Amino acid sequence: MSGETRDLSAGGVSVLLDQALAEGDTLELALILTEDGIEDADEEPFCTKAAVIWAAPTDDGHTMIGLRFKDTAPQQMQRLQRFLRAMSAVA
Repeated sequence: MSGETRDLSAGGVSVLLDQALAEGDTLELALILTEDGIEDADEEPFCTKAAVIWAAPTDDGHTMIGLRFKDTAPQQMQRLQRFLRAMSAVA
């Protein structure tokens, strides 16, 4: 399934989905980290496990879910932190 990310942090992310997931579900997550909507062809997706900590329907029939990253490999966390630093420098 694919979704649209919203608030990304070192601890988790919220994602807009076309289908519902239940609180407590665990999933494998792959995020394509882009800058200005442009994907770096040399960068692999950020991959980790994530737990659904909240889920809420939206007015347009989608579901917004809050995910908490879990068991993230150190090299993946370093990539995410580099990306977040780069994004905060742009803002």
